[in-house]
Amino acid sequence: GTTGIEIGAASGARMEARYATVAGNQTGIINQNAAFDSLRFTYGIAWGNSAGDLAGLATCGQVFSSDVGSPDCTVAGNPNGNVNANPLFVDPGNPDPLLRDFRLQASSSVPDNMTAGQRPTTFTDIPCRDFSGAPRLRDADGDGLAVGDLGAYESPRLTSGPGEVTGFVIQGGSTLVWNAEPQAVCYNVLRGTGATGSPPGYCLQLTTLQPCTAATTLTDTDRPPTGSFFYYIVQAVDAQNSTGTLGDGTCAERSRADLCGP
Repeated sequence: GTTGIEIGAASGARMEARYATVAGNQTGIINQNAAFDSLRFTYGIAWGNSAGDLAGLATCGQVFSSDVGSPDCTVAGNPNGNVNANPLFVDPGNPDPLLRDFRLQASSSVPDNMTAGQRPTTFTDIPCRDFSGAPRLRDADGDGLAVGDLGAYESPRLTSGPGEVTGFVIQGGSTLVWNAEPQAVCYNVLRGTGATGSPPGYCLQLTTLQPCTAATTLTDTDRPPTGSFFYYIVQAVDAQNSTGTLGDGTCAERSRADLCGP
């Protein structure tokens, strides 16, 4: 198109965009309004717009935790935590505009970006899903921490490794049984404690009960403190010592609490 986002000069005109990809236009974001709060662009990508990614009265001061090509919004100490890196879209220049693919290549530095990406501790579940309907926070690089990608699409696991363990059953009140994961050579069995009535959340406080066990069962006779419950995570480990996911919640993949950070 000609312009991705345009804010008019009229009093009160305002645009707030989160997790948006603005690319492939003549102008990315043009602001004709002098009010500072007329634009707030957060967790987005504005890149590859031929006449500029920010134009008019749009400034880097109105851009937060985003990847912008021109101008470079990482200058002057980068107070808003932005990045300036080619997002490496899959197919942004397809002659058929309907076939252009603005997902991120595996070699992109935007997935799980630790400068601008949103961590589970600050995740507000808005939006819960990306443009394709996938959970908004996923662990693309397989380091155990799910970080929200910038732009409209959230990348799946981009590194090799086993998948999510499934088929959990409690037998006899104390024995956990699960299905074998095809790529796994062993399993990390972890346990956390939660309060009755409260879900575990996306950042899990976990204690390792068994590291890299080849078995697909675990017997645990411990009892949780009064008014609380135990929850268990079984993480697959392959022959290259790559670990699988800790499991998906409704909107985000689960992470270890010790990695979530502030």
